[in-house]
Amino acid sequence: MRGYVPLLLLLAAIWGASFMFIKIAVDELAPTTTMALRLVLSAIPLLAIIVVKHGLRPALGEARSITRAAMFLGIVSTALPFTLIAWGETKIDSGVAAIGARPARESSARRRSPTSG
Repeated sequence: MRGYVPLLLLLAAIWGASFMFIKIAVDELAPTTTMALRLVLSAIPLLAIIVVKHGLRPALGEARSITRAAMFLGIVSTALPFTLIAWGETKIDSGVAAIGARPARESSARRRSPTSG
């Protein structure tokens, strides 16, 4: 077995589990609340890493310079799709949602790939 296969299986398990947890969360919370919590809880460690790596003052300066672009990108590529997936999981099973989200991820990865034509 190649070295990347266990990592790929771990990634698949983590990705699949996220849809299961979304399904559990939308039974108790609104889809928008669920995704807002998900995004805020994931942003906290990322911001901490940036502050530790670059320092507080440079991190704040960089954040100020990219605020509009980052907010637009965050809404269009992260918040909106996650919210729509969570809303969809109020109507369908989480496995179907995971399969349905796959083409969007693949087309997005293909567009960003440096080897794509």
